[in-house]
Amino acid sequence: SSTLNFNEGKNIIIPSVNGTTYRGLSGDDIYIISTLTTEPNSKIEIIDSQGNNIIQIIDGVIITKSLFTSDATRITLSNGSVLTINGADKFIFELAGNIADGSKGIKKTFSEFAEFMGLDSLPSSGSVSGNQNTTIQSNTAVNEGNEEETQNASTENSSRNLKSDLSKLPIQNGDTIKTGESL
Repeated sequence: SSTLNFNEGKNIIIPSVNGTTYRGLSGDDIYIISTLTTEPNSKIEIIDSQGNNIIQIIDGVIITKSLFTSDATRITLSNGSVLTINGADKFIFELAGNIADGSKGIKKTFSEFAEFMGLDSLPSSGSVSGNQNTTIQSNTAVNEGNEEETQNASTENSSRNLKSDLSKLPIQNGDTIKTGESL
């Protein structure tokens, strides 16, 4: 097992390697959780008690099991990866968020995330299991009886659609792009 210590800046961290502890140190860090990047059946630990840190669980991730204590959580993903987040009470959990593709999710405190996962409240001692087989989706992360929020999320997503002219691609060897020229 190894530990990856990041710098004091605002890091974007994608926990992916089995047996690794990810430490963001100071700075406002974002951790992107995805079964597309996490090695199957891996065991990963996240520790970051400094800064305003965010755990982004991207759209489409399935949490097959969850376990909560007063200040930590362990979630198991559909690919068998187990992520332990120590000091989870210091994190914001952004459901269906992904800074890498510009998706804004629904931000929840640790206790709100625990409620989303089926707990009435965080345990004062010991551990409590949350819901199983929960799919993180932008519409279900929002769909908590608030239609207005759901409509706003739909509008937000449509404004982020990629609009580009790809007719000049692919670029061939010898092609040049001049400063200020757009593809």
